[in-house]
Amino acid sequence: MKRWASIGLIVCMLLTVHVAGSSTSPTFEHLDDLFLRNTYLITGEDAHYIDILGCVEIGYAITRAGNVEEMDMIFDTQAYETGNIISLGGPAVNPVTEHFNRVFGIEYVESDSQFEICCEGRSLSLDRTDCQHEGICIIYLGREKNRNVMLVWGYGWRCTYAGAQFLSEIKNWQFYAGDHMVFLRWRDSNMDGLVQTHEIHVEESC
Repeated sequence: MKRWASIGLIVCMLLTVHVAGSSTSPTFEHLDDLFLRNTYLITGEDAHYIDILGCVEIGYAITRAGNVEEMDMIFDTQAYETGNIISLGGPAVNPVTEHFNRVFGIEYVESDSQFEICCEGRSLSLDRTDCQHEGICIIYLGREKNRNVMLVWGYGWRCTYAGAQFLSEIKNWQFYAGDHMVFLRWRDSNMDGLVQTHEIHVEESC
């Protein structure tokens, strides 16, 4: 805990005004219920600034779906002890993601030629020798100590942002309503270096 606090976390808290009923089922169908109250969106201090934009997009989608009137930005290093967590950014820049990867058994393996994300007997790999316009991302939803946790991270900031964009589309929650994990692949089809929703594809879900 002390190590996290010393790094300094960028945190956004969702304040609820109209409260919906909560659900204990950790699936994408219930994202607004799961994260409507006492939820913190966290990026590491060294995270890319686009990760903060990703936090805002996810937070806005949840507040919109849950009929919440406002979202406040706060700085609070105790968030990981008290509330639900949505953590953006890979373990290299976000120690909260690193911690919950261990909790949920999410691993990554990298070599000079390949990067691979592994979880629950499934894996998704990326050719690192030719990945300037392609990347992979995991979105994982689980529970730990009676709170809801969602991890969104990928290979580089573009892939993490691809996960945030995927979650900002509320229709995706319903399409993958019974799932708690998705593997995404982003391919820069128009080669403009930007992440667009039509370039994000689900490789596997469960």
